[in-house]
Amino acid sequence: GSCGFELATGIPQLTPRSDLDLIIDGQTLWSKADASRWLASWNAKGCRLDIQLETPMGAVALAEWALRDNHVLVKSNHGPSLVSDPWGLAKESA
Repeated sequence: GSCGFELATGIPQLTPRSDLDLIIDGQTLWSKADASRWLASWNAKGCRLDIQLETPMGAVALAEWALRDNHVLVKSNHGPSLVSDPWGLAKESA
């Protein structure tokens, strides 16, 4: 995002409306309750975050995982798919 671009180039890009793009290693299960608490904590600080959770099946938006009751969009090398549990395949093969 704009923060990474600014850090890499030194060209000012950030504004008060900018968000921070983060990637979190989610190889182990993040419960919906944990994801919700984590997001609420950062939102309370006024920090706008766009967080991707890297699960065994691919990337999931943490906010979507925390707030959706059914399926979430997983983005992987094989394309996007809707799943109910981004850790499901990892559990079955373990």
